[in-house]
Amino acid sequence: MAAVAELAKRPEPSRPDLVRVLLADYGVIADRLSATVLLYQVQAVGDGPVDRRLREVATPVALTLLDLTHTPPTLAPQVLTVVENPSVLEAAMACDSPGPLACTSGQLGSVDHTLLQLAVDQGIHLSSCCRTEPEGGVFAGQA
Repeated sequence: MAAVAELAKRPEPSRPDLVRVLLADYGVIADRLSATVLLYQVQAVGDGPVDRRLREVATPVALTLLDLTHTPPTLAPQVLTVVENPSVLEAAMACDSPGPLACTSGQLGSVDHTLLQLAVDQGIHLSSCCRTEPEGGVFAGQA
């Protein structure tokens, strides 16, 4: 990281999200397989492998950054609710909720930002469901 920061003539970032941004500026995409976002009841209309996974299962689908950048889904028009707690997604499943959900499992990372940008680029309306502590407001602002 120090070498990239020196090349960029910037101080070495201390926050993980800023590290990823700096690396991405130089073509290095971090965490393409380890970071995931969970999608539930998200409707896809394309023919790619991610589209098929979203259509074929009734349980949450974990997508990686590689999935979203290599074979991104084509999403159907819908309102996608973004939640940060997997328990919210599980409760929606228990109630047979038909609403499309994306679960970030906490603060937004590169995979989450990529999904949200993909959704916005495809005209998907986003809403967020977040906790009432101060951190929830940060999450809603990021989403």
